[in-house]
Amino acid sequence: MFGWFRKSEKRVSDEKVAEAYELGRRAAASANADMAAFMSRFDSAVETVADAAFRNLKDPRLPPLVLARIDLKNFIDHIDEDLGPRVLPQLRSATVKWANAMAQIGATPEFERLLQHHCDTLKTKLALAAFQRLLDMTESLKEADNQWRAANPERAAEIGVDALGDELAAALRPYLTQGNPK
Repeated sequence: MFGWFRKSEKRVSDEKVAEAYELGRRAAASANADMAAFMSRFDSAVETVADAAFRNLKDPRLPPLVLARIDLKNFIDHIDEDLGPRVLPQLRSATVKWANAMAQIGATPEFERLLQHHCDTLKTKLALAAFQRLLDMTESLKEADNQWRAANPERAAEIGVDALGDELAAALRPYLTQGNPK
């Protein structure tokens, strides 16, 4: 009834809100595109790094298939500590202007999640490339494994053909199910 006594509240028009939303959406899309462009420089190294995951598959103490599983599991177990300290600082450095802009609008947590997303995407590419490399070598590894087992029957009896299978599956699971319902 006495509304005219109240101070008038400044209302932001729906048009201004829509403009601000669109500006934020474009800024986020542009920052994301810049991050993706920067991260694409690592794509050419993915196969090389994946191949390097497999070191010495001719150790006389273990069957080759088990050695390959050990190498892949070690690679996946250490991917965070090997990749994170190298790539994340480079990505941060390459996007420092975006980080400053996002800090000014209070979007630093969202920006950090976007940085982490791009690093996680690279980790997934590396893990899956290394796994694919193992799959590509499976036939030759089976042959070498059979030869090793024939030459080392006592050791072969101690080391099952499926040794490390469950552990490797557990290590790979997060990379194989990313984006898929669990």
